[in-house]
Amino acid sequence: MSDHDRAADNCATMGAWLATINTRDPDSFASHFADDVLFEDMASKRIMNGKAELVQYSTEWFASFPDTHAEQVSVFATADFGVIEWELTVTLEKPFDGLPKAARGRTRRIRGISRDEFASDGKVRRHRAYWTAEDLSE
Repeated sequence: MSDHDRAADNCATMGAWLATINTRDPDSFASHFADDVLFEDMASKRIMNGKAELVQYSTEWFASFPDTHAEQVSVFATADFGVIEWELTVTLEKPFDGLPKAARGRTRRIRGISRDEFASDGKVRRHRAYWTAEDLSE
């Protein structure tokens, strides 16, 4: 496979994991990531090592933000890594990572980017999401 083809596949993988957020299914979301994924959420300062921890984190997220909706803004990839810009619309319904009670029940839009590195099988082996928790508490 050429580097151009791998880059196109990597863009598709990032778009696919983002789209599965809208299903709110942790296992479906995690299916795009390698079994030994290192998944870092920079806003919550949480690091998930492996798919099982990613499923647990996603389960907590979807329980706290049951209306999570994701939209792709832009995506770029090479044969080895990629960056996707996204927007989430969420309403905090249950406690999540120490967010203030005042944030509950309010719908917010979160803008962020994620940087992914890919394994040879095309799954994401390292993911780092950048966004700000202040978007939820304003």
